[in-house]
Amino acid sequence: MNFRAPAVLSNAARAVGRVNPSASRLVARTLATLPQQNILPTTSTSTSNYPKKHSPDVPPNSLIRPEIHPRTHNIPVALLHFRSHSTERLNFFLHFALHAAYAFGIPVSRPAFLPTHRSLYTVPKSPFVHKSAQENFEKNVHKRAVKVWDTNPVVLQQWLKYLEHHMMAGIGMRVTKWERVEFGFGDRIEAELGEEIRQTSQSYQQEIQEIAENIIKKELEASSKSSLKKAST
Repeated sequence: MNFRAPAVLSNAARAVGRVNPSASRLVARTLATLPQQNILPTTSTSTSNYPKKHSPDVPPNSLIRPEIHPRTHNIPVALLHFRSHSTERLNFFLHFALHAAYAFGIPVSRPAFLPTHRSLYTVPKSPFVHKSAQENFEKNVHKRAVKVWDTNPVVLQQWLKYLEHHMMAGIGMRVTKWERVEFGFGDRIEAELGEEIRQTSQSYQQEIQEIAENIIKKELEASSKSSLKKAST
């Protein structure tokens, strides 16, 4: 069955006319000017107008190894440590984090494999005479490290918030950031806080001097009392 443009639009005109009659008349005048031609042929074997089926030979971008932006100035800005008891979860989240870093335009390094921390626990199954029946447990903590380069602090903070928002269960992340300031920052802070620092240092010196005088006074009084007792005896 062929669907014609006037037939489709006339149905729409009737639906619009129930709500707004003036709009229905406008649609009717538009229908009179349209040619009688087919829009969607029903007997067609061509599939060029339809999306192609998924091909298992072409994986989506999320399954491909994440790309890395090249470093521009070789200035390190952060170091991320990831820990987990499961290597599958750890590798999956690192894959996600590197894809997110590429989307944010952040140059990062490939994950570095750190030594695995291994812990052994021995628990007795039963006390008293059955203490020799024991059970051994092992806990492995797998670690990875990712270094971040040449990134604006605001962009870095947004990326870290994104990772924290989508953090997987069983994954631990520790971030070490290095922030840099312009030259002369220390002199400017010293000029702003110099007077306050001098006042506090003077007050501390006065307090220390008063404490020392009190100690000397008490020691002299104690020595005078002990000398009087010896003289009386």
